[in-house]
Amino acid sequence: MLCLGQVDGVFHNLPVITVNRRLQAYQHGTNILVQTDFGLIVSYDLVYQARVTVPQRYQGHTCGLCGNYSGQQDSKFLLPNGRTASDVAAFGSAWEVQVPGASCLDRCAGNSCPVCEERKKDVFKQRHYCGLLTAPDSPFTACHGTVSPSVYQSNCLYDLCLSNGDAQALCQSMHSYVTACQEAKVTIPPWRSASFCPVTCPANSHYEVCADLCTVTCAGNIIDCPETCAEGCQCDEGFFFDGQGCVTQESCGCFEQGRYYKPSEAVLMNECQQSCTCVPTRGVTCEAHSCSRGETCQIRDGVMGCISQVIPSCSVLRCREGTICKKINGQPECVPVSQATCWAGGYLHYYTFDGRVYDFHGTCNYTVAKTCRDDSVLPSFHVMAKSENRGNTQVFYIGSVTVQVDGVTITAARAEVGFVGVNNTRAHLPISLNNGALRLYQSSTSLVLRTDFNLSMSYDWNNHLRVTVPNDFSESLCGLCGNYNGDLSDDFRTPDGDLAPSVTTLGKSWAVEDEDQFCWHDCIGGCRPCDPSIARKYKEEASCGLITKVSDGPFSQCHSKVDPTVYLDNCVYDLCQNDGYRMVLCEALKAYADTCQLEGVRIGEWRQLARCPMECPLENSQYQLCGTACPATCVDQSAPSSCEDPCVESCQCKDGFVLSQGKCISMHGCGCLFKGRPYAPNESFWVDEACGTRCICNATTKQVECVAATCKQSERCGLVNGVWGCYPSSYATCSVTRNLHYTTFDGQRYDFQGTCRYQLTALCKKAEGLVDFEVYFQENNTAPVQIKVYQTNLRVSNQFPGKVLVSFSNCL
Repeated sequence: MLCLGQVDGVFHNLPVITVNRRLQAYQHGTNILVQTDFGLIVSYDLVYQARVTVPQRYQGHTCGLCGNYSGQQDSKFLLPNGRTASDVAAFGSAWEVQVPGASCLDRCAGNSCPVCEERKKDVFKQRHYCGLLTAPDSPFTACHGTVSPSVYQSNCLYDLCLSNGDAQALCQSMHSYVTACQEAKVTIPPWRSASFCPVTCPANSHYEVCADLCTVTCAGNIIDCPETCAEGCQCDEGFFFDGQGCVTQESCGCFEQGRYYKPSEAVLMNECQQSCTCVPTRGVTCEAHSCSRGETCQIRDGVMGCISQVIPSCSVLRCREGTICKKINGQPECVPVSQATCWAGGYLHYYTFDGRVYDFHGTCNYTVAKTCRDDSVLPSFHVMAKSENRGNTQVFYIGSVTVQVDGVTITAARAEVGFVGVNNTRAHLPISLNNGALRLYQSSTSLVLRTDFNLSMSYDWNNHLRVTVPNDFSESLCGLCGNYNGDLSDDFRTPDGDLAPSVTTLGKSWAVEDEDQFCWHDCIGGCRPCDPSIARKYKEEASCGLITKVSDGPFSQCHSKVDPTVYLDNCVYDLCQNDGYRMVLCEALKAYADTCQLEGVRIGEWRQLARCPMECPLENSQYQLCGTACPATCVDQSAPSSCEDPCVESCQCKDGFVLSQGKCISMHGCGCLFKGRPYAPNESFWVDEACGTRCICNATTKQVECVAATCKQSERCGLVNGVWGCYPSSYATCSVTRNLHYTTFDGQRYDFQGTCRYQLTALCKKAEGLVDFEVYFQENNTAPVQIKVYQTNLRVSNQFPGKVLVSFSNCL
């Protein structure tokens, strides 16, 4: 193997998400869990026990102190050369991992280890000691039939013998069994008390036998939370877990690009050439940085610091009365002579089809617009939006949008640029469904959905949603966007037809039930008004007033087309709620700029005046104030030449590159088109819900090739994170506890004590579909557990709770 370079390990606050969500590390109860997308799970409680769980497909392919996972509990102890070890001592020593400059001892193994006297065992077998594990009336009785307590009792007796009955050793043994039971999905009743194994929780938290830290984190619902319980300290109501403790929402930090930043935490990155700081409720801001003369960029104790990218024609299309032909993305389509648009944007403002303006601060899932009148002529649709809180109880954004139309459910989630869910299956744009009746594509930074009956929806994967309908739907709609009857005074209709007395009542009536049981329909503690003196300041030309500036204003040509008053008021409100944060100003100005451009108005260069630079993070792209709304894609590389939509502000791919999966790639890097959906070169996928046909995009021929296939006997066909595939139907777990009691994947138990670093397990027999990984353990080390997977090295340290040491390597 030739290694081109490696970045030394840097500590990351939990949670950590790397490599396209293939690797996640987070707190689960008292344990730190590291899990991969192929089913490997490593758990470490920082004190007593480490557990490694692998899917059944790895059976017979592992090696190390955890055994070869042969399925036979009495399988032999195999050495790295495949031979059988003479005893446990030889077995343990053989899997030692050499660490340059480190010294260690293999201490003892098997019969050479200290022995517990029988008289001591008799004492510790009593119910108020280890006997509680096996007692028929213990809190653990329900688990006995699922997880045998005998091994755990044996370990408990040994550990209490060595510690002379230490209470902490007893509690750790009990906790070890509870963890195994909870991972086996057995419900354990409360077993701790003020006098037996009490748990002292930090401020703003309390002990729960089934604690939930995963869904109430400062980072939001970004982790694929496990289905199993884990005991630990749960945050009190109103508080959120920040990786180390429970804090108020206002004290939460920022989660960006798979990394959590503490509030006001300055982090040096990119060889100290960039300094990034978390500003609570606003996000991470980065600026250029360099070390002073005489300083070099180094990593010490896991911290980086400075040390001393034939055209179809309308002539062939006949349109019905009330519609005319226009070119949309180069294709002739019949569009209504008149139409109406409803939008939701900012933090969070609504503008109905009939022009009513209001602010709504709910955080639930709501019906934005849908067909309500029974009409066999008009097609039905339903647009829903999930509002979310941005850390500030006065500030909201659109977390996801769901559209049900033409028998298809489309879902778009915030920040998932270039991707959508189609009937819960993840797919990348552009997509054509139902013989072209439903099309989805990316225009600028927004998802655009269009139907053959002229419904249009756009969502910028952040905080702006637009729904446009033809006048055919007049008096046939309902939801937060109103009924589209030309009368804005009755837009606050509830599903029962009553007029809602308030915005809160209206929002609550249109809530759509989902998994979120902790949402609300108004600002917590009441919505905060804007002080008049502050509002006057934000209306000045140097701020929101740029929208209404007439003389030489960048938007002056738009005032006659789009009333700027609403956008000015929204801008002032948003700045008030965000203490004048410039990014909020830029978003508010962009909302008006985008609307003007949609109306075909040429706007002036406004970003330099407002000090709102737009960076193009995409490689091989460049900024354009007025770029094509129909970008070239792998599906249609000539789309810009036939586009008749108004121009949009965007990061356009450079010549020779096309937009694919939210990135600008070389035209030669395009893949295949299959049933209206694009696939990348060499991308493989299942085409049915029974996993009976496996397809791959041939990188050479650009054609999809399919063959009959089935899941392995150890797998099941299922949908996980929007992807149909074969997933493990069962798992096996190996564990090591303090004083080094080992239990292999096959359930064989042995004791081996050594201070060296040892290979717990790894992929030893390469096979198609198996991801390479290695797990190491060393007692009394600052980072006892080490995981290597996906060219990433993670170390879990008991000296740095709430953090993991992450190193990336780029090897060939």
